[in-house]
Amino acid sequence: MAGPALSNGNQRRHRLCPGECRAGALATRLGPPTVSIRRDAGGDPSGRDLYTLSNPGQIRTGLNTFTAPNGAKLDANATYWVVVRAA
Repeated sequence: MAGPALSNGNQRRHRLCPGECRAGALATRLGPPTVSIRRDAGGDPSGRDLYTLSNPGQIRTGLNTFTAPNGAKLDANATYWVVVRAA
């Protein structure tokens, strides 16, 4: 997810297709972001988080690992969105 920097209140989003797509890198200087998974709603993310992911201990430039909550499930062949919101 390389691209423009996030500013307060802004978000970036990336379409996620389980088994087919991979989330990308995140780098921000605004402090820890909120990263969530949302269902697809006609080609855009729905207005509600399905899951909020836990942040890594430290956000670094490059790839970071965000952890889904226990019991989180995504349906095969469904489209989801990874939404990254600045604090």
